Amino acid sequence: MARKQETARVALGAAAACTLLAIVDAMTGDQTILIVLLVLGPLFAATRATPRQTAWVVAYTVVLAAVLGAADDIFGDVQHLVRIAAVLGVGAAAVWIAWLRTGLEREQRRAAFLFDAGFEFDKSLDYKRAAETITRLAVPYLGDWAAVFTRAENGSIEQLSVKHGDPAKAELSRELQSRFPPHLDQPIGVGKVIRTGEPDLLPVVSNEALEVSAENETHARMLRGLALRSAMVVPMSARGVTFGALALATAESGRTYDEGHLTLARKFSQRAALALDNARLYTQVTSAEADLRTSAEELEAILSGVTSAITVQDPSGKLVYANQAAAERLGAPSVEALLATPTAQIMERFELYDEDRMPLDLERLPGRQALLGNKPPDELVFFKDRDSGKEHWSLVKATPIRDHRGNVSLVVNIFDDVTEQKRTEIEEKMLAEASRLLSASLDYETTLDNVAHLAVPLFADWCAVDIADDRGELRQVALAHADPSKIEVAERMRERYPPDPRAERGAPQVLRSGDPELYPDITDELLVETAESEEHLSMLRSLGSVSAIVVPMVASRQTLGAISFLTAESGRRFDQRDVDLAMELARRAGAAVENARLYAERSHIAQTLQRSLLPPVLPDIPGVEVAARFRPAGAGYDVGGDFYDVFNTGAGWGIVIGDVCGKGPEAAALTGLARHTLRTAAMQADEPSRILGMLSEAIRREHSDSQFCTAAYGRLELDEVGARLTLASGGHPPPLMVHDDGTVEEIAVNGALLGSFAETELEDRHVHLPPGSTVVLYTDGVIEAGEPRGAFGIEGLRSLLAACNGLGANEVAERIDTAIVGLSEEPPDDVAVLVLRVRE
Repeated sequence: MARKQETARVALGAAAACTLLAIVDAMTGDQTILIVLLVLGPLFAATRATPRQTAWVVAYTVVLAAVLGAADDIFGDVQHLVRIAAVLGVGAAAVWIAWLRTGLEREQRRAAFLFDAGFEFDKSLDYKRAAETITRLAVPYLGDWAAVFTRAENGSIEQLSVKHGDPAKAELSRELQSRFPPHLDQPIGVGKVIRTGEPDLLPVVSNEALEVSAENETHARMLRGLALRSAMVVPMSARGVTFGALALATAESGRTYDEGHLTLARKFSQRAALALDNARLYTQVTSAEADLRTSAEELEAILSGVTSAITVQDPSGKLVYANQAAAERLGAPSVEALLATPTAQIMERFELYDEDRMPLDLERLPGRQALLGNKPPDELVFFKDRDSGKEHWSLVKATPIRDHRGNVSLVVNIFDDVTEQKRTEIEEKMLAEASRLLSASLDYETTLDNVAHLAVPLFADWCAVDIADDRGELRQVALAHADPSKIEVAERMRERYPPDPRAERGAPQVLRSGDPELYPDITDELLVETAESEEHLSMLRSLGSVSAIVVPMVASRQTLGAISFLTAESGRRFDQRDVDLAMELARRAGAAVENARLYAERSHIAQTLQRSLLPPVLPDIPGVEVAARFRPAGAGYDVGGDFYDVFNTGAGWGIVIGDVCGKGPEAAALTGLARHTLRTAAMQADEPSRILGMLSEAIRREHSDSQFCTAAYGRLELDEVGARLTLASGGHPPPLMVHDDGTVEEIAVNGALLGSFAETELEDRHVHLPPGSTVVLYTDGVIEAGEPRGAFGIEGLRSLLAACNGLGANEVAERIDTAIVGLSEEPPDDVAVLVLRVRE
């Protein structure tokens, strides 16, 4: 505005000077002609005024020159016209001069503007402040409005800065941006320029242009409220990428943009874009560095606080980083001390073992493999400190870090402490295996020896098991150590120096008190107190004991013995958790010992009772061979229900075989009733059917309906040509008769189960037994032998008997028994066989 006023004053001054010359010329008349001097006015105007203003001055002087021709009495003549032409020519030159000068000044001002802008851009590398500087410089030199827009990573367009002389209107622009932000699909304006990278010039902002730009009527009304006259948008590009746009507009000034303005705006935008991009990059770098510093500090705090040990090695294997957990795990007083220690020296401090407790080659460590460029699998490693004897398990992981050329630049090692999990796993495995061994056999001494060897070396270096005998004295039933020569020393020492039952510590004391003992550290003073002589002390020292646990074996609130665990070569020291594990192992061992004793006692009782229910010796029958076999089902600790008997009735011989339902005391009671009833009934009646009927009535009378019995009873009478057998059966498998020619015949006799019905239908069958014939009576356990894989069956028995032609009764019975054992060592049911053979 000030410049416009200045150029106007220059033009008015030039016109005034011309007017003064014209007045002087008019006053002097034809004496003085000053028309030519009028050219001084346009020339003076050309030095400071605009070309338009200079042209106005030229026109004014031409008019004055024409008027002065009349005052000088030369109007219209050649001289007058020449002078007007001279004024007009010089005036035209003045306009041209003014135009050249104005253009030069404009370029100088633009160059100065661009130079000053560049200087201002260099003052700050703050991204937001750089955008504000751009709009501050653009207003009012480039327009009444200026706004900077950038494209975000998600494709949206953000307005970084807006400038107008009136803050209220700048706030209106911000409201427009908030409510109707520009987008890349716009047909004109900011979105189009950012999308295409090409400028957009609107010399006149028409209502049609506003309608095209607006999203709705409200948007159009707000745009019209800005009263824009002319507008242009130029792209902001740097490094070949258009990342934003500079929007310029005129309103109050009334200026109209043209191509020259657009060129200037593009030059300004190019410099502004570079400055803004540099500021953006600087802000990003600064932010990244700050984030990196923060992340590094946070990472250091995290790594220092994590429980996992973390180390970092360079390609030479040297430690360049370690957290506090690594220093503690690797036995260093501090992280600094650990980093100052050579890696080889660190590893010499430990004995390393793999998951199976086998020595581990250092080359197998994941860190060594990662240094070679491999991605190794995780390795479970057992560490044992050579000095302190401390042990721990670690899951070791390693990852190689590569540079841009693919070479290993660093290796990150992570040691996850899994000692607790591994210890629990070993304990559970040990207890599970101990339970399996303890339940595998009822020979408790063998079982306890297996358990002792299970504990070595998984839990201890030594394990001894002592059982209290009937007098309360300890008897060693198991002793385990990995080295047999050590066992010889221990056995020799025990033989020379047996444990004192009155000792105040160790197994004798545990047996008396029932309380465990823990010796975390076995000192030499303790050995001296324990030793009975110098030789004894020397033997104790030779064992190299480090730590010990002695726990009682308790069952049914009775201490049955003690188990002693010792460590030596491993250097391990027991703690209270080890005592708990040892107590659980001893509890299970005590239960196994008690079960074995109860089993032995029950088996003895069952066998004694079983023998009482069978005839101890079969009688000698003239002319008839008699043999029998009996085999109880299962382990033999229950009384079986099969029975047989042979007795003299006075009128012949009673032959009995039967099967009582069930096992145990009830079956024994019913078997005893059956044998007694049959012997008594045989003294009262001759017919086998009647004798079995009396047994059925006795069962119903003495026992519940759920109990029954099958039986076959025969009366054997000898005659001159062999023997005669009268047979009755109460639901029992039919006997088989083997003739002297090897044929096998079934002696079928009908009859119902005994004890099941109020009236039992029974019949008698008479069979002649010629010399050389054999009769086999058996229970169903014989034909069911071999199940579930496949039963022996009646056909199997018939085939076997057919091959026994000519054999004696004892040989036949033995063959049947052998065949059954071959099918199953423990038959599923009791087996009873009674064989009668008539001698030839």
